[in-house]
Amino acid sequence: MSHTTTSSNGEEVDLTEPSFDRMFDALGHHYRRHLLSAIEETSTRDGDKLFLEELTLGTDDAEQFTTQLVHVHLPKLAEIGYIQWDRERNAVTRGENYDEITPLVMLLREYTNELSADLS
Repeated sequence: MSHTTTSSNGEEVDLTEPSFDRMFDALGHHYRRHLLSAIEETSTRDGDKLFLEELTLGTDDAEQFTTQLVHVHLPKLAEIGYIQWDRERNAVTRGENYDEITPLVMLLREYTNELSADLS
């Protein structure tokens, strides 16, 4: 496994060190913010798996949302280690590096209304 990835602005990002650039890149798209926020919410429910079907509830275009998640956003978050993705079951759990982004996800969840409607 490579210990680097390419950020959305084309820069190489080291995956072995906590990094604000990596965290902000992970939160840079509203689908990823929605996913990470939903994962944070699952920690308060029984069981810690989040199924993709749960994420598409209430979305305007569930097919587009799911396609984007599967082909872009889930692989990106899995590569960074923020999630573990079980492709067979379409289930997501916290990854080995999730704890480094938890404070920002919690902050966004707390201030979503004050910041912007598209943060969730």
